[in-house]
Amino acid sequence: MPCDVKANGFTQLGAWAKINELDYVGGKWANEIMSAVGMKYTFTIPTGVASGEYLLRSEMLALHASQTVGGAQVCESTYDAIFH
Repeated sequence: MPCDVKANGFTQLGAWAKINELDYVGGKWANEIMSAVGMKYTFTIPTGVASGEYLLRSEMLALHASQTVGGAQVCESTYDAIFH
């Protein structure tokens, strides 16, 4: 999402757009795929994104405790990005 502050000072919600997803590929879940490469993941920012400062948010849904109501956990990280 475009913004005028850095992630650590961000206080307003704006419009979010999903640009990528990794879930179940070739018989493996995303956590297995990422674990095999040091928890790294590469994706391409879509063409046509306007220049400016953005926040990128990564989310991983942890299901290891999901057998109980409310047991699923969302692990997220937010990153500053500047597109030219």
